[in-house]
Amino acid sequence: DSVQEALVKPLRGQHLTISCAESCTGGYVAKRITDIPGASEVLSGSFVTYSEETKKKMVGVKEETLQTHSVYSAEVAKEMALGCRMTVGADIGIGITGVAGVDDAVVTKNGESVTVPAGTVYIACTDGKTTAVERLELSPGRRAPLEAREYVRRRASTHALFMALRMAEKR
Repeated sequence: DSVQEALVKPLRGQHLTISCAESCTGGYVAKRITDIPGASEVLSGSFVTYSEETKKKMVGVKEETLQTHSVYSAEVAKEMALGCRMTVGADIGIGITGVAGVDDAVVTKNGESVTVPAGTVYIACTDGKTTAVERLELSPGRRAPLEAREYVRRRASTHALFMALRMAEKR
């Protein structure tokens, strides 16, 4: 079984639902879940929150969190996961933010410019009681830009699906 098949089975079996708020993966997690027959029973909703404004409006990421920690942070991923879960009433929420591609990103964190290396991804998974947040360093290496983005998106989405699977299995 693929990881998405392995995730959909226990979600369906336990009558659990999941939602996603994705930035750098651009909806890849939700796409992989919906590739599986029966996904309509488990995927409550999904948000591609590429901009900071969309993160705030759609899933409730706080401006203060963005200013203090930057858009590429564990804190933002956590708020994305909690926010998407609450917005659609899902049992489990996933939040992903990071830098896909080959170029580093420069962001403002606590009023200072900070460089975030390409391939840095933060993933949060929550059931409302427990929240797990992980940082991945998925160096795209010397891949071409489109290949690098796909590499980061694929690896990050796989990791997020495994995090959700672990959470579903603990319920």
